Amino acid sequence: MAESPLVSIVMGSDSDLEIMNEAAKALDDFGIAYEIDVTSAHRSPARTSEYARNAAGRGSKSSSQEQAEPRTWQA
Repeated sequence: MAESPLVSIVMGSDSDLEIMNEAAKALDDFGIAYEIDVTSAHRSPARTSEYARNAAGRGSKSSSQEQAEPRTWQA
């Protein structure tokens, strides 16, 4: 049986996978079990909500989320 994830790595787009894999590598280095998933609160809010609600049941104690960079709006 696979070890339950202690950390959930979540990103809204697979274009962020390369950078989030760096977080996964660090967790591997420390021997910390994790799960990694792509789910967008904007494009699939129900799936993302379900993922978050069920994280603790999967064993996750913490999460690391990719967040979009803040935008500067000009008038």
